[in-house]
Amino acid sequence: MVAQLAIPSPRLDGPASSIIETSLNLRTTAFIFLNFQSSYLDQLAREHAHSLLMSAFMLRDSLDMRHYRPVVVHIVSLSASDAVDFPPSMAPREGEPVLAKPGLSAFHHTGLERHLRERRVERVYLCGVSAGAEMVATALAARDLVGEKVWVVEDAWAEVEPEQGEAALDLLAGLDMLVDVSQIEGLREELPDDLEREREASGVRRELERRERKREERERKEVRFEGDSLARHNAIVRSPREGEFPDKPVSKGALLLRNKRSAQHLMI
Repeated sequence: MVAQLAIPSPRLDGPASSIIETSLNLRTTAFIFLNFQSSYLDQLAREHAHSLLMSAFMLRDSLDMRHYRPVVVHIVSLSASDAVDFPPSMAPREGEPVLAKPGLSAFHHTGLERHLRERRVERVYLCGVSAGAEMVATALAARDLVGEKVWVVEDAWAEVEPEQGEAALDLLAGLDMLVDVSQIEGLREELPDDLEREREASGVRRELERRERKREERERKEVRFEGDSLARHNAIVRSPREGEFPDKPVSKGALLLRNKRSAQHLMI
């Protein structure tokens, strides 16, 4: 009987989009950590396990320090008795899903493909522990999903069986799918800091909003000026309407005089 794994809801950090484009967008980059559970790590030689965890921790720590977080997914094997037992340095952070796989590929009946599609992932980095060509199967499935932008982090990857590891290494090297942690960090250092880039984007947005407000204010002034000019023009050229200017009040003497003149006019 397989224990059910709790899958926390992914956390959405930062604004939904940025108006400044970069060559490496962390929001569309996924890091998949494969089989970082004790049952797999215990099968490695002690020095190999230590080296793997050091490289993986360097990558993990670098991602944690970014202002914008990439998509991070943890994959565990259902064949392990302690599938959710992670070393403290590689434990899933808040909001990072843990998916259990029943086969070789991390994409097989795990929902990983849907998870990456919903987040519009364009590139994938893989690291972790592999047994029986699990890493190769996952890497090739990821390439089917996102294309050629899939890499296995070589110094953060270990095979339980050394012979299978050599064969997998040759295959992935021939497909140009290997990279190391320092190369990933080098790519990040070539770009402006995420926080600084967001400040620049905010400055651009504020400037655009300021210009839009000035344009709207100018249009409102033009409308008011045209309305005032039209009102003045109408006040000058319009003809008086009946009853608009009432007659002056007539005194009693003036009324009698007017009636007398009217009577004399009739007698004539």
